[in-house]
Amino acid sequence: MMTIREATLDDSPAIQQLLDQLGYPNLTLEDTRANLKRHQEPDYRVLVCEIDEHIVAFIAMHCLHVLHWRKPFGRISSFCVEEGFRSKGVGRQLLHAGEEWLASQGCVKSEATSNTRRIRAHQFYLSLGYTEDSRRFVKYLRTNE
Repeated sequence: MMTIREATLDDSPAIQQLLDQLGYPNLTLEDTRANLKRHQEPDYRVLVCEIDEHIVAFIAMHCLHVLHWRKPFGRISSFCVEEGFRSKGVGRQLLHAGEEWLASQGCVKSEATSNTRRIRAHQFYLSLGYTEDSRRFVKYLRTNE
């Protein structure tokens, strides 16, 4: 049975394992727990998907209020489905739940950040109505983080 719910600090180990699959193996459990705690602020949300009491996916998002938009928009900052559960509808249902939360917060659009190497993720977003409409430029200010 699939359940989608808000993440708790007790979910930190499972989320850390998914972050490792996503390509962030240097985060400690303490880092993940601290980051998850920050995501408990009102404009932030992390949802997890459980199947038979096993967390198989998570989505982290937040609402942004920017100078050039009248209404807030939502950003999906990280999203991962466990390898063995991909292409089975888990991501689609979790993304939909995330979009519902963003809409309930008054967000007028949802955007996802995805590394250029994640071709399957790009195809996933495109298949669900997302379009590529801007470019992101990054400059690391501290190289040891």
